[in-house]
Amino acid sequence: MSVQPRGQVTTRSEGRERAGNQRPRRAARKQARLEAKLAAAERLIAKRTRQLGSASDRRASLAARLARRSASTGDGAGPMAYCLKDRRQVVIGGAQSVVLSSGRPAVAGTCPSCGSRVVRFVPA
Repeated sequence: MSVQPRGQVTTRSEGRERAGNQRPRRAARKQARLEAKLAAAERLIAKRTRQLGSASDRRASLAARLARRSASTGDGAGPMAYCLKDRRQVVIGGAQSVVLSSGRPAVAGTCPSCGSRVVRFVPA
């Protein structure tokens, strides 16, 4: 038994009941804090998704500009690739756009000097 300041005597079980009333409030506050953190994380995910989308669009635009620029300022010889047999950069003969088995786009053709197949990856 404990003596209250006002002279009331309470038992331990009564003190536990009072403390028990605080536990649901504490759990509710903890749940509210967790829900607020979850909402903040969802907002961050949405923001990053928008940023990634705009960055992907910008990358595609820049890749297209680069392709147009290299096509217009080149010497008109066509795309270049590295020949493994000749060990040098060569103009791709009979160049064709292909999609490799990995899903990457590329330009494939033949080496004009040795006739072996040469492939150059292109930006997606």
